[in-house]
Amino acid sequence: MLYASERWLPEDAGTTLTYRIPVPVTGLYHIVLHFAEKYQPAAVSNERLFDIFINGKEAIRNFDVAAEKGFSRAVARSFSIKVKSGKIVEIALERRKQNPMLSALEVIADVSLGAVMPLTPAPYSPPTSTQPSIIVNDNKGISTTVIAISTSTASTVQVTSGFVPDVSQGKVPALYRINCGSAKSYVDSAGNVWSSDEYFVHGDLTDTYSVEEQSSSSASSDSQPFAITNTFDAPLFTTERFGSDIVSGLAYAFPVESAPGGTPYRITLYFAEIFAPNAAQGARVFDIELENTIFTSDYDIMLNANAFASAVAKVYQVLVADNELNLVLVPQLSADGPKISAIMITQV
Repeated sequence: MLYASERWLPEDAGTTLTYRIPVPVTGLYHIVLHFAEKYQPAAVSNERLFDIFINGKEAIRNFDVAAEKGFSRAVARSFSIKVKSGKIVEIALERRKQNPMLSALEVIADVSLGAVMPLTPAPYSPPTSTQPSIIVNDNKGISTTVIAISTSTASTVQVTSGFVPDVSQGKVPALYRINCGSAKSYVDSAGNVWSSDEYFVHGDLTDTYSVEEQSSSSASSDSQPFAITNTFDAPLFTTERFGSDIVSGLAYAFPVESAPGGTPYRITLYFAEIFAPNAAQGARVFDIELENTIFTSDYDIMLNANAFASAVAKVYQVLVADNELNLVLVPQLSADGPKISAIMITQV
């Protein structure tokens, strides 16, 4: 039913379909936009084209829903952005051909790692409750969604519309939390347990880096890691799994349950560039593939994190029909191999 309705922009209503969603807390937010082409005249590629802007920055040019998956098939695109407290997330779809449209949207506050940070130095404690993800099914009546959140011990959450997951005890329920590249489990600032590295198919384990080890080909778990920004859980980003094989890259396979027609899962991938020779944009570029489909091409950690040793995440929703969620980070011959710091999988 989520894709049975949509908001679209008539030709006499200007050129841009816009949502402005207030956010209550400074931090990193993931925006997930959901589409399905249900208008028969636009059922083929190049019939409906629009640009996607997030807070004024172009995220995708000439987005073509039908070209992505075909007619009446769900497709989603995710983006990450840092937002100050009291500000808004602005999502703008700008017409190029036909009318821009949107079936649903999500705004997800990334605090599963305690990743909500003040932008200026100030006394701060990790929130006692996990900020909810919200999903809006815009049935031609919802223009904005407001979240009111208390971070007191009592922790109350109120949402004007949409879905709020379990936020009891400050934890996000998950099927898997993987501390990639580590032989040890890790308990994050919200009390969630991340298991040692499991379910990998390809890829080399790289243990904790320190500043002194950046010029060395080896690394030691006894070294003192340098500071990782944009998270309260730096240890999770000081180990990684690295895809040194230029053919097979890096891959994981997670057992999950699936129903006929597929079961939706949300997977969050966490990265930080901690290898100094790759501290420039373009040095490490790879594709992100889920269930044999490329969801993101030419992913560049430095480009998305905007800084060396800074945590960043990508969020995807994927249908699984074969009882196994497959993730592959596909290498490119012109850049260093793919890598990943942590993985979280939840059922939608």
